[in-house]
Amino acid sequence: MGAKQRERIVRYRQLSFIRQGGRCYYCNRRMWERSAEHRLDAMRRLGLTRTELKFRLCTAEHLQRKADQGTNARKNIVAACFDCNQSRGETCPTVHKANRYLPEPVQDDPEIKQIFTRLKNMGPRTAPAIELYAKAKFLRTAQLARELGMEVAL
Repeated sequence: MGAKQRERIVRYRQLSFIRQGGRCYYCNRRMWERSAEHRLDAMRRLGLTRTELKFRLCTAEHLQRKADQGTNARKNIVAACFDCNQSRGETCPTVHKANRYLPEPVQDDPEIKQIFTRLKNMGPRTAPAIELYAKAKFLRTAQLARELGMEVAL
């Protein structure tokens, strides 16, 4: 890959980072853009350790993989955290996003909001994150069931 093409991809990644509000296309976690922010400042802003920050590094992700005749066109490049970019493999972008996306809570339930806030600042593959995600999913399911007038055993 030539220097001009690499510069173009970096620019598209930066534009995607801005368009996506600094959040990963797949998991919706806040990311770190190396060219715009010093590592120590990002660690403070995100409340992460140096090791955790590595997984939040903003990378250029090709929606249609280059191996599948994807191009370096602007519409084919989104900003994704290092962790999501590396874990996608051959998975379809829509499926990968559905498996990793952390939406905002449905309502202002303080317990669910607190869990999602903690999840967004945690590595997705850690045991505490998996437990928190399961708890949040259960609480949201219970919340929706109550709204529909269904009995929920907690």
